[in-house]
Amino acid sequence: MKTKLLLIIVVLFVLFYLYLAHLNPETVRLFIGSGRFYETSLANFIMFAFLLGVLLATVVGLFSDLGRRIKGFQERRRQRKEDEIRSLLEKAKALFSSGEQEKARELLERIIRERPEKKEAYLELSNLYLARGDKKRALEIVNLAKTNVGKQEEILLRGAQLYLMMKDYPMLEGELKEILRINPSNVRALSALRNLHVMKKDWEGALDVARRLRRVSKTVENERALLGIRYERAREIIDRNGNKLDDAIKELKELLDEDKRFAPAYIALAEAYRRKGRHNDAARVYGRGYTKTGHVIFLFKMEDFYIERGDPAVILKIYRRLLDVSPKNEMISLLYARLLLRLEMIDEALEVLNTVSARGATFPALHRALAEAYLHRGDVETAIKEMRKALPKRDLYISFFCTNCSD
Repeated sequence: MKTKLLLIIVVLFVLFYLYLAHLNPETVRLFIGSGRFYETSLANFIMFAFLLGVLLATVVGLFSDLGRRIKGFQERRRQRKEDEIRSLLEKAKALFSSGEQEKARELLERIIRERPEKKEAYLELSNLYLARGDKKRALEIVNLAKTNVGKQEEILLRGAQLYLMMKDYPMLEGELKEILRINPSNVRALSALRNLHVMKKDWEGALDVARRLRRVSKTVENERALLGIRYERAREIIDRNGNKLDDAIKELKELLDEDKRFAPAYIALAEAYRRKGRHNDAARVYGRGYTKTGHVIFLFKMEDFYIERGDPAVILKIYRRLLDVSPKNEMISLLYARLLLRLEMIDEALEVLNTVSARGATFPALHRALAEAYLHRGDVETAIKEMRKALPKRDLYISFFCTNCSD
């Protein structure tokens, strides 16, 4: 079939040539320089140009096919080599997992010699040395990978991991910053750098990184960490007692707008107000903190606050108001009684404690408070009985043995 088709094409070509020769009997000259020329018919000239074009196209096609064949051969050879290296790498991993670390090490070193750009071999070899506890050698392998493969994120992250384990924090910070220079959105590097600043108590640096991290990873954990860092930054300003208390107050208010149950922020805000002499504002913050969170720490804070100011009647009134709302609240009753004991209002304290006890409540803190009340009244015997109730009951076992034979 192909022969017939070729024969038809040749016949058509000859007919086309004869047709052109018949229509164009005149001759043309093809000058080649220095007055020399070739003279031939127009049909011959056209056919010659056509055949030359076909020949050039064929030659170009042959070279193109040859180039593709060479590239294909090189690609197949590269792929075979890659498959061989991948097989060796898997074998090294298997040896490492089975505990044959020396054989795994030799195999990984062979891979690195043959393919120094193979990143996975360096990482596995560093893992092997790390498993042996040789962090220094593991770090040398990572540095070798940086030289031969380049400063890639995965390699730099392994270096950062090793610097963290070695507690080389300046190098760790440099490694993390290099990762973020390559990829500013690397979540692992941002998290590690934030934690590093937190460990160093560098709250400004931690805040900057935490905000960058939130932009790329809006998780609950990152949001809570950012709140905590903002709180610590404000807390640091308060502890310094400098001229930036207003900045701390503003920050803490914003925190409480975002999380109304963030108890430490209420306490810090109240302290900031107290340092500025705004005692009424501090008292309101303690009250709002208790209302929003229900945490008893605010009751303790208000006790100290009003007693220090010589105005315990206010906190007594607050407790009574709380008991009016929840008269059977054992915790509030106990705290109220403890405050009464603190103010040496012994009879009232005993009345409250006995009321709680009469309801059938029995827990160590109640009995300790009763013991303290009876002790204040001089009733030592009853105080001892109550203290015994507060202590856990345990069987007493005394071991006797012979000092000579140990039996």
